[in-house]
Amino acid sequence: MQKINFKASRNRPYGQVSSLHKVLLLLLFTSIYHLSYAQTIPSNFFSQNAWMPDTIGSTPYYGELHSSWNNVKQSKAKLMRYGGIASDFEVPSTYQYLRIVDSIRAKGMEPILQLSYGNGDINIDTTATLPIFRYINITMNRKVKYWSIGNEPDNEYSANNKTAAAISAYIKRYALAMKKIDSSIRIIAPDFAYLAVYTNSVADSLTTPGGASNIVGLIPAGNGIASGKPYVDYFSYHVYHYNGYTTTMPRSWLISKLTGPSGDSVNMAWLKQRLDYCNTNVPRTSQPIKPMMTEANICYYSNPGTVANDNWQGVKGNSFFAGQHWCQIMALAVKSGFENVNFWSVMEGSGLGYMTNSTTPTKKSTYWHFKEMAEWFNGEIYIGADNHTNIKAFGSKNGNYIAVMVLNQDTITTAAKPYTIYLNSSTGGTTWISMNMGISKTYVDTIDASSSTLLVFDLYGNISQKYYYKQSDGSSQPGFHQRYSSCGLTKTYASQGALDAYAPAQYQHIVLGDAAGTNSVTVDSGSPNYNNSIYRATTSITLEKNFSSGIVGQTLDLIIDSDCQ
Repeated sequence: MQKINFKASRNRPYGQVSSLHKVLLLLLFTSIYHLSYAQTIPSNFFSQNAWMPDTIGSTPYYGELHSSWNNVKQSKAKLMRYGGIASDFEVPSTYQYLRIVDSIRAKGMEPILQLSYGNGDINIDTTATLPIFRYINITMNRKVKYWSIGNEPDNEYSANNKTAAAISAYIKRYALAMKKIDSSIRIIAPDFAYLAVYTNSVADSLTTPGGASNIVGLIPAGNGIASGKPYVDYFSYHVYHYNGYTTTMPRSWLISKLTGPSGDSVNMAWLKQRLDYCNTNVPRTSQPIKPMMTEANICYYSNPGTVANDNWQGVKGNSFFAGQHWCQIMALAVKSGFENVNFWSVMEGSGLGYMTNSTTPTKKSTYWHFKEMAEWFNGEIYIGADNHTNIKAFGSKNGNYIAVMVLNQDTITTAAKPYTIYLNSSTGGTTWISMNMGISKTYVDTIDASSSTLLVFDLYGNISQKYYYKQSDGSSQPGFHQRYSSCGLTKTYASQGALDAYAPAQYQHIVLGDAAGTNSVTVDSGSPNYNNSIYRATTSITLEKNFSSGIVGQTLDLIIDSDCQ
């Protein structure tokens, strides 16, 4: 059984946006999108939802999650949310909670546990909800830091339970009771199904400092160890772009969805601005409330074989494109100050999970794109400016290296594109990407249609590693790799210009200079990079020709692709 059985009835309106709101919020996001200021990637940013388990309460879901923890660990996930619709309407047992916590931590990750509210049918004073919290954190001393309250009140709850007053009341009641037991926890709420910031007065009311229905304030004095603590530490919501069951959105719509006038990036910018205002005016400078995306995916129904266009070539959860879409969500969320994004999910039948539900799961494009970002992106995030709608790039820079992810979202029938990356604010060329990292280096390459490239540079802007992932590889390709369809044995660079224009490829032998040695080239003597052009070594060879710098006999570092060895 798939979680989507619960989600199939969703009707998520996109909202009617006033022209003034469109302009103001688009200008706000545009400034965030293109500013060169650094935003640090949180240590727990790359996260997942722990769906689907074998059982919740007494209901079987036949999930193989507990046989796949090694795969989850290998994806570099940091936080695992145990929640969703099923966990909200049926309280998991103490055994199920404890098993999840211990399984997650055994693989070096941390849990987010959701406490059930279930449309008001579950009351913290009369059911096992509060005793479960006490059991996990106090009796069993698991000290789980992150707890969420309820799930999607704006979508799943009845009218009397989805007003701002009703949502605020149950969240505050839960938060107060929990923090009086353990004030070190962090509370996540309200977990909206979507954030309709233009027409949704509920989100507005919940984030109005001092307002009757606000959840951004501090617990008043007289409440023991909870006094002065925030009711809510993270304001959370979910992002699914369309239902996916009866709808297939055009590829062009999805490509522009995140950064368009009514796109999710505008919601991100609105929420960041709103919470910054709360932190200043509550005030909460030492305990700031931050945004969090506790569920996200390209659509909220996906099942190959039963849904149109839900395949490797399509635009739903099983497509190559979906992994690229995840990359953009992550980059934009970091830039907007989000604490993390928990994608839905690890596995869900053969649908929305980044793996199939199996004891030997198939890993999808979403798995491999998620893993590549989680593995290489840390430090400060950078969003690349570019001059092509279907080319997108994001980068990160830390004390050891620079990583840049380039996405070409053209259809597979489109020709490959030469492109130039500037690691400063420069521009130029037919297709350019400006990554304002303050480094005067330029990198020239070509990217195939419907493909992703991960580039790794040293801190001086010299290329050191390059990984590819292409739709044309097919769904059986195990993620990013250093592979060419064919690898030559020898490559000769007969002039300085040829070497300087080197587009990294793999060869078992490289010759610099022509046969007579009359067209000599200069190779920098500093190891391990030469002339801003050659990859970091996996092996070395001896230079055989004459060089103007007179370093005959020096070794040249180059990469030998695994398929060529």
